Amino acid sequence: MGAFGFQPITLEGTVSLDADEAVVRWLPTEVTRAVVGQQLFAVLAEPVRCHLVLWLPAVGDVPGTDLRTWFRLRAG
Repeated sequence: MGAFGFQPITLEGTVSLDADEAVVRWLPTEVTRAVVGQQLFAVLAEPVRCHLVLWLPAVGDVPGTDLRTWFRLRAG
């Protein structure tokens, strides 16, 4: 069976930017890690197709933007 719908979920964590490496890092909270690692895969078949959206605020004269990407999440 293919996809039949979607449910947006906000996953709490800490986001940091390493400008020297041009890397955005996201570290989940303990609760987020537990839910994704223990409960999510108990009810959903793998892999889970995810759509990540990061909103980046305006800084000075540089307008804000967002970063969007799709990925598949597997238990690990």
